[in-house]
Amino acid sequence: MLSRKYFPTVDSSKWVHTQQLAAVGIYYFFNALNSQKKNYWKQYGERIKD
Repeated sequence: MLSRKYFPTVDSSKWVHTQQLAAVGIYYFFNALNSQKKNYWKQYGERIKD
């Protein structure tokens, strides 16, 4: 494994856990961003109709 070769002091399970946390955080961030965009366009469309 790469991380063990270059970072022998780093516990590989902690390394994986950190990467999982980062991936989940990014996923939720983009999810929130997309839902905000949809809401914005919905409001924008309603404004145009009025």
